[in-house]
Amino acid sequence: MNLVLIVVMAALVFLVPETYETPPAPSYTSLDKALPVSRSKVIPYDILREQIVGPVLSVEILVDDTATKDQVLALAQELGRSYLADESIRRAFVFIYDSREAQERRMDESYPRSDFLSHYLAAVSIDKDTGENTIRWTAEGRGH
Repeated sequence: MNLVLIVVMAALVFLVPETYETPPAPSYTSLDKALPVSRSKVIPYDILREQIVGPVLSVEILVDDTATKDQVLALAQELGRSYLADESIRRAFVFIYDSREAQERRMDESYPRSDFLSHYLAAVSIDKDTGENTIRWTAEGRGH
């Protein structure tokens, strides 16, 4: 009985397609090498959350609330270019906020939507497979 169980488990290990294997632990080295905070040419920022799962990167960025729309969009372009140049990343999503509270409460239904939308400034989406790379100004009621 034990031998049969061992044979079945061994067979399953070899039959499971690679795409269903547990992904490796997230690696932050490519992000750190791509654009350290101190090397931004536009405005300083903090990385609030980052996650890399395989070739997909998701990053949430905090900028000062005095940052202008032009500065934020220039930062978005700078980050987008750096992620396009990183060969280990196939898709990237960057979300830029000017309020830590808005970022932390982005999923909190009790947080006023108007507050969230005024502090969620921009979104960058990169998809190297389709070539669809976009930067959107998402802030509502905040023109500066």
